[in-house]
Amino acid sequence: MKKSAAAVSLLLPALGGVAALSWEVIWQLRTSLAFGVSASGAAITLATMMAGMTLGAALCGRFLKSSDQSNPLRLYGVLEIVIGICGLALGMMFGWLDDFDRMLYQTQPALAPVAHLVGVVSVIFLPAACMGASIPIFGQIGRRVGVPLSTLYGVNTLGAAAGTLLVAFLLIPQLGLQGTAICTALINCIVGIAACVTPLPRVDSATNGATKKSNPAFSAAAQMPAWDVLAVVFMSGFVTFLLEVAWFRALRAAFETTTTGFSIMLAVVLLTLGVSARCVASIKARGIRLETYLCVAAIAIFLGTPLIERLDLILLQFGNHNTPLNWFAITALLVGPAVFLLGLALPWHLSNDYSARGVGKTYAVNTIGAVLGAISAAWFFLPSFGFVHTAWIAGAVVLGTALVLYGKQVPAWCPAVGVVAFALAVYLDSGVGRTRILFSFPYGAHTVVAHHEGPDAATSAIEFENGSRGVFIDGFAAAAFWPTSHYMSWMGSLPALLHPEPQDALVICFGTGQTANAVRNEGLANTTIVDINPAVFEIAKHFPKNDDVLADPTVHSVLMDGRAFLRRTDQMFDIITLEPMPPNHAGVNALYSREFYELARARLRPGGVIAQWLPAHLVSADHARSVAGTFQDVFPNAALWADPADINGILIGCVDDDGDIGSRWPGLDHPRAGAPIPQRSLAADAIRKALLLDRHTLRVYAANAAVITDDNQLLAYGDRLSIKESGPRSTKLVHREFLLGQEPPPSEATDLRLEPTSY
Repeated sequence: MKKSAAAVSLLLPALGGVAALSWEVIWQLRTSLAFGVSASGAAITLATMMAGMTLGAALCGRFLKSSDQSNPLRLYGVLEIVIGICGLALGMMFGWLDDFDRMLYQTQPALAPVAHLVGVVSVIFLPAACMGASIPIFGQIGRRVGVPLSTLYGVNTLGAAAGTLLVAFLLIPQLGLQGTAICTALINCIVGIAACVTPLPRVDSATNGATKKSNPAFSAAAQMPAWDVLAVVFMSGFVTFLLEVAWFRALRAAFETTTTGFSIMLAVVLLTLGVSARCVASIKARGIRLETYLCVAAIAIFLGTPLIERLDLILLQFGNHNTPLNWFAITALLVGPAVFLLGLALPWHLSNDYSARGVGKTYAVNTIGAVLGAISAAWFFLPSFGFVHTAWIAGAVVLGTALVLYGKQVPAWCPAVGVVAFALAVYLDSGVGRTRILFSFPYGAHTVVAHHEGPDAATSAIEFENGSRGVFIDGFAAAAFWPTSHYMSWMGSLPALLHPEPQDALVICFGTGQTANAVRNEGLANTTIVDINPAVFEIAKHFPKNDDVLADPTVHSVLMDGRAFLRRTDQMFDIITLEPMPPNHAGVNALYSREFYELARARLRPGGVIAQWLPAHLVSADHARSVAGTFQDVFPNAALWADPADINGILIGCVDDDGDIGSRWPGLDHPRAGAPIPQRSLAADAIRKALLLDRHTLRVYAANAAVITDDNQLLAYGDRLSIKESGPRSTKLVHREFLLGQEPPPSEATDLRLEPTSY
């Protein structure tokens, strides 16, 4: 019976880990859809989740006073069922929060962040607390079946790693968000029911009590962690999450900020932590003390950072590296050693014979350290020091903690080697953020004009040898002044020329300011610019060709997620134009979904016009058609205009249906009296002729394409790897797809390639 109970006790925590990470992904997505994508929003969600887990672990540890007074496996089952039930209510609860946030922002905008916090707490705090409560319960279960707590913690973490990949590569692509939530809730319920009906070996209370009295290890002091234990587990949680945020910043720049890349990086960290916990028992048996492993972890941080800061240069030497397996291997080699060694600290001490209360306290302190590490990395360390120096600080904290807490017990060679490793890291500093940045594509020699490390992204103004400048966000060229960015000014001019009397414009995503400047030059009375990244407004002065558009009294900038602004505002506009990051970047699906276009349509006055960039060369042919089809699903009177200079496509749509859009150009045919005529790069006839697909041929082009929704997350979690693996497609090739409305033969797909600056 004990062997079968042990097997079940290993299987159920693993499945519980799968479900736990699935919920974390779902919570982050649901929160971003309800409140907008932002660093503060992500921090609130993370802090709420960690706070719930901390409180759950601490309270459950107090509740479980002794292993013979309750059925821990049954209690674990009840908690899993509660998590599943809470998950099933997510869609409805986030819908209410969406409505409440909009109402509060329109009446009391200063209270919106408070509503965000209260809303997230009300939705995810209880299930997060149930997750945290499972750790001290694992300790009680382990005693009954003879399995170390470190082993149960390890298989739970390995399950979480599997859950990360399962959600990203199978559940959301196949089932969508709601289907994934139902599937995850089903896993919770299956685990809960199995736990409730599985019997555990009985504990002889008389024998157990005699053992506790006779064995000094069971004294009250021995069953609670000492202060130095709590300091070590706090440090390990703090530094692990500090490094995760810092190093992920560099890895994202090399791999691009896609959900695929993030899921793989997170899975590597969780897998490494799980393996580390699983190995604790065998590592302890070798007799090497924990402080030695901590010193080696610091050395691994110092030696790993120079490689990570050169990752983009290293990858170029290996040719085609853009596959998930390569990303996984590279992340494991660079990040794995330090995370493995740091990950020993918590399960090392969890394997001590602490009481349930001691286990709960130990885990709670580690979790507090983790959340403080993540938040301080994003809001203090990265903005103040950059990711390279933040990693140095993390290594110094680990080495210093080992020396302070363990003193002479630390082998003499550890501090000496640690100092040498730190000196080597300083010597090999490549100047990221000062003399160079990491690129996701080989752009070549450059000068850093300005660099800002923000809570959620690194933003840089870069100048190349030919004098052209661009804005790079996490290594990706978000906007630039170079030949293949010719279309950006037309993102502003086109909707203004298609509207008879435009007065109020909304520009979502500022970039270098070309689109906003083009809108302003068309003579509108008011232009509102919305961007989530404050750094793009700060570095705008380094792009003189935007004619200092932000200083114009008719131009107003708003720091907010564009979708959240549309949902919250009661302003109406004549034109809306947007050029977000590429559709397959993390979080950007929300700006290409049907629900987003419906929000935009609701904020347009009669006759209103919307324009959106269609980066067909950066996505698969199917996804390009889906973007066009979803756009036309909400704006039936739509067309595709292609810039003759760079053949970039721009979708244009009108809320009215009293004539095909593009058949009339009021701004060209009847210029407004008294309004200055701006200097445009194309003559009137060329502008008209560049209308590539009218509403009828656009519908043919997008025929049978899947509609992008908030639920299916098609661009983020669909078939998104082909472009990253082979590189961006030729715009000439895409132009032929527009005209033919079909995928080109495979032999043609490799004929043409974009120059590096075509991003």
